[in-house]
Amino acid sequence: MKASKAGLAELERLRAEAALDPADRALFRQAVRFVQPLRSATVRAPGPSRLAPEDWLRARRAHAAGQPDPAPAPTAPLATRGLPAAAPYDPEARHFLHAGCGPDLLRGLRRGKWPIEATLDLHGSTLEHMDERMDRFLASCLDHGIRCVRIIHGKGHGSRTGVAILKDAVRRRLTRLDAVQAWIQCDEPAGGAGAVMALLRQPPSKDTP
Repeated sequence: MKASKAGLAELERLRAEAALDPADRALFRQAVRFVQPLRSATVRAPGPSRLAPEDWLRARRAHAAGQPDPAPAPTAPLATRGLPAAAPYDPEARHFLHAGCGPDLLRGLRRGKWPIEATLDLHGSTLEHMDERMDRFLASCLDHGIRCVRIIHGKGHGSRTGVAILKDAVRRRLTRLDAVQAWIQCDEPAGGAGAVMALLRQPPSKDTP
């Protein structure tokens, strides 16, 4: 009976390993203990250059070149980009749909129609810092055509007063941005009451006059 190609390859690997000194084998296994199999060629992993804000990429390049981290590039706040829109806010709401948008957007968000492409974790941020980070994050996502994002604001367990201040501030701000079509509270595996998933408007087509 002829051995299969896979069987021959495994046999050759075992022979090669047996020829190694025991100390060399132990050293090799120690060196590759964290190696993970490559993803399937049919699975497309999102690249960091598409998801990360420009200042993050700039800092990575500076670090690789042995240079000090550069100051973040100033980003026009969303308030100056024609995006704010007055909208009622209910602090008890677990979802929001912008006026003029169909309920199918909320159903699509709940069913995972749009995968989360970028996440912002605001744990430990002050309210002032939160505004700045959200502006930069959402502006970068809009510039890169990202539709679905997750913002982690926490459940308020670390607050001195026990009140989820960031939770209310984040949801109120998302409700008042015209760039946000809808948002829902995440399910438990994705953060539960400590996070929201928001759907951003699609950028206008470059072919549009």
